[in-house]
Amino acid sequence: MKTRVLTSMPSATSSHEPSLHKSKVTRVGVCVVWYGLVKTACHRMVRNRFCSAELVYAVWQSGRASTCLIRLLVTILVLVVPSVSLYAESTGSQETQWLQIINATESDPQRLFESLTGLAERYRSKGYKRRALPLLERAGVVAQDLDEASRRRINLLTGGLLYDMGAYTEAQEILETVLKATEGEQSLVRTQVLNELGILFGLVNNHREALKLFDQAIVLAAIRQDTVLSARVQANRLKSLLAIGDVPRLITTFPVVQSAIQQLPDDLTKAEIQISVANEYRRAFWYFDLPKEWVLAAYLHLQQAARIGETFNDDRLLSYARGYLARLYEDDKNLVAAQSISMEAAFHAHAAHAFESAYLWEWQIGRIQNSAGNVAGALESYERAIATLEHVREDLID
Repeated sequence: MKTRVLTSMPSATSSHEPSLHKSKVTRVGVCVVWYGLVKTACHRMVRNRFCSAELVYAVWQSGRASTCLIRLLVTILVLVVPSVSLYAESTGSQETQWLQIINATESDPQRLFESLTGLAERYRSKGYKRRALPLLERAGVVAQDLDEASRRRINLLTGGLLYDMGAYTEAQEILETVLKATEGEQSLVRTQVLNELGILFGLVNNHREALKLFDQAIVLAAIRQDTVLSARVQANRLKSLLAIGDVPRLITTFPVVQSAIQQLPDDLTKAEIQISVANEYRRAFWYFDLPKEWVLAAYLHLQQAARIGETFNDDRLLSYARGYLARLYEDDKNLVAAQSISMEAAFHAHAAHAFESAYLWEWQIGRIQNSAGNVAGALESYERAIATLEHVREDLID
């Protein structure tokens, strides 16, 4: 029987932030005229620690109006709107530049190719897969007049996007053409395609074949001294080891993965890897009765990923970091902290229009409320999650 592990860790909610569990807060909403303005104000309030995200989330989901709170939010908006991160500006600027090149009447083929693939990768990372596919299709046409490296790159990107969309057979065919074309090489593309194929085989539950591919990719990444790709592959390998229940290799892999992550700079790529690894650590801890160091490492990875997300103003990443952290507290039976952090996760997901994660955290809130005996609140949260799923369905159909 597992004992509580996180009880000695820092509190999930900062002491200077108001909490819905400490005092009853009336939930309010806003009229349509103020919708966009107040939403931005809420976002800035949380970012600048004026109040807790669980308070704002509760406010946002309510249907009652409060003129007083609207005035407060607008005031804070005026105070804090100028504080926009460099990352947010550069991201928007880069996308604008790509779109200008893509929409130009005449563009240099190489620049057009880089813009199409760059924007497609950006959309894929945000979860907008259906927007990325036509960009890659057009890039494939442009690549026919470019070099072999460009054609390999487009196949690599298309294969990855197709398995994201569930087209596993088509993805495998495309990726294997790249693997065959790069046989005997120690190139970046070969390392990447080994990793992509490993992920694909893992998705279809052929984890032993996936592990062979990951092992080859790790060797090439080490030869190339590519610490980022090495950490990615190690994280993916961890999933397959967990899937087949290879506990001895899981235990020997733990310090290797930890070391690989420590070598990375504090950027969004590192945070994404930390979130992925933390989720696998949690599963390993519970499935195989591993030492508490596994779940404590998961906690620390998620905390650091959240700090990176705050630094770069990345709400989508923050939603995953906070959502999975809340799951650790739920496991630990700390339902107050679990619900509070889950509300933060849902808030950040909606701020990023990341509905594919928003519904997860809304469902998680309902599950936690049900465990706490709040059946009525749980039903509301489940209904909200179902409504959010409609956005995901529309994105798949459009």
